[in-house]
Amino acid sequence: MKRAKADGAALEAKREEAIGILRVRREEFTVKVRGLSPLIMHRWPEKAKQEMRDKQMGKAKTKKAPKNPDAIFEACQYRFDDGKRLGIPCLAFKKACISAVRHVDGMAMTEARGAFFITGEYSERAGYPLTEITAYKEMVCREDPVRVGRGTADLRYRPEVREWEAMLNVELYGSTLTPEQFLGLLDIAGHMVGVLDWRPERGGDFGRFELVED
Repeated sequence: MKRAKADGAALEAKREEAIGILRVRREEFTVKVRGLSPLIMHRWPEKAKQEMRDKQMGKAKTKKAPKNPDAIFEACQYRFDDGKRLGIPCLAFKKACISAVRHVDGMAMTEARGAFFITGEYSERAGYPLTEITAYKEMVCREDPVRVGRGTADLRYRPEVREWEAMLNVELYGSTLTPEQFLGLLDIAGHMVGVLDWRPERGGDFGRFELVED
């Protein structure tokens, strides 16, 4: 009887050891990036979203008001709730890094999605966290002809931010990526993918950036 109890205790101990779950490894650090080409911002203005809501709810169509380039220029900017600081959606950098995985041998995009996060300050105005643009030379209003619908021509007005810099807050989880590997992935993302409108991934050359070694 004593032997049976001892064997049972030993088996239970082995079972607990076998199913033991270790806490996930977590590392946090900041990375400074510098723009290699201007950023083109294109936040969805509240007016445009309201027009979409009205259309989906079957409300009567109202006559479109004349375009106000200055108002569109202001509405398309990513700003924090203080209305002063400019930002970039944190998710834009994460998506760029996930897309950069295509250029890395032996890594799957599904693994990378949960391996790291770019964190920032939540903006009620934007509806998601932003990473702050810590410096930039100037911001101008672009006027670009575009094709919409069935080839209809239109003019779009968007902010262009030149010679910009930003600090990224990075959270790294698990053992998929080391900090050095993540920096390599971010470097690929900055040169080959980019962020925001007309980036290399979308056929343009805007939104490119490089790491600033510190």
